[in-house]
Amino acid sequence: MSILLNKSCLFSVIIVVNNTAKNLDQLIQNIVNQCQLLGKYEIILINNLYKNKKNISIFNTVKNYQNISIIEGNFNTVYQKILKDSIGEFLIFTTTEAQPEKNWLQNIMKPFEDPQIHVVGGQIEQLKVNNIILKFYNFIKNILYKNKIKWTDIYDNQISNLAIKKEFLKRQKILNLSNLNQQKINFYYRILREVEAEITYNPSAMVYQIK
Repeated sequence: MSILLNKSCLFSVIIVVNNTAKNLDQLIQNIVNQCQLLGKYEIILINNLYKNKKNISIFNTVKNYQNISIIEGNFNTVYQKILKDSIGEFLIFTTTEAQPEKNWLQNIMKPFEDPQIHVVGGQIEQLKVNNIILKFYNFIKNILYKNKIKWTDIYDNQISNLAIKKEFLKRQKILNLSNLNQQKINFYYRILREVEAEITYNPSAMVYQIK
């Protein structure tokens, strides 16, 4: 059965909180609305602001929702906790700088209809385009790049729009980070560099990067 029609599908949407995110409430509402159409879900916030006094606003936002948890700590602690405790068969990553389109979640999950696909990366635009000419330009560009990896997008920003099968991630033995110097590596980008060869690019899964 299609995973998009199977309401028993389990997935975890992971939001990396890099700023105080005035748009956090709007982002969560958007994701919750999309999640409810697809199956059983949870939302996990990775709070990179846990040492920042302003992070109290994050907790105030989260208490208005169900199925949301917050993880704090160094990258290895966060990594192990996600793999151990998350309910999802699929881990979908985004950030507080991202603004997903209304069908983003459905589109980033669709390539997993092929059981050979383990990682999906979506399109990231730096800002939302209102000009009709630029919209047409982006539409043509997406057709031309369909199913092709844009390597300039895979690096650095792709954590805003990435989905991974959890079992595939667990099999990546090289991602045992316990012996690495935490001052010299960014955990989230390390994930991308280890799994990038497996990424299937789907431009229909669109988020807009907010600067």
